[in-house]
Amino acid sequence: MPRNYVRKTNRQSWDKENMKKAISEVVNNRSSVNAAAKKYDIPEPTLRRYLKKGGRTRELEEHEFPVNAGRRAFGLTKSQFGRLCFDFAESKGITHKFNKEKRAAGRDFIEAFMKESKLTLRKPEATSVA
Repeated sequence: MPRNYVRKTNRQSWDKENMKKAISEVVNNRSSVNAAAKKYDIPEPTLRRYLKKGGRTRELEEHEFPVNAGRRAFGLTKSQFGRLCFDFAESKGITHKFNKEKRAAGRDFIEAFMKESKLTLRKPEATSVA
């Protein structure tokens, strides 16, 4: 698998932030599915599919935990993050190509995830409650 993947299609060209905004508008009854899809430039069937999942995507859920953990001074190392991704995929029943012997995601996945979400993982520092 190449380290610097170049996208060859224009599928899923919508922005994740726009998806969140569209979902919140539809869930809060501020607009219809079609109106929100048109307003945020998201394909209407895609928005309906994401709403059918309960208004949250697996990918968005996956992004929240490591980011929030880092903000709360519970930083994750790359190996901890790889195990977290593996456990998440297993618990949600998502098909994956992670290493089942090590029970962790691979280096390529972790680096691509970090690059896409602008996330930095580093050794957590010791913190005190006081």
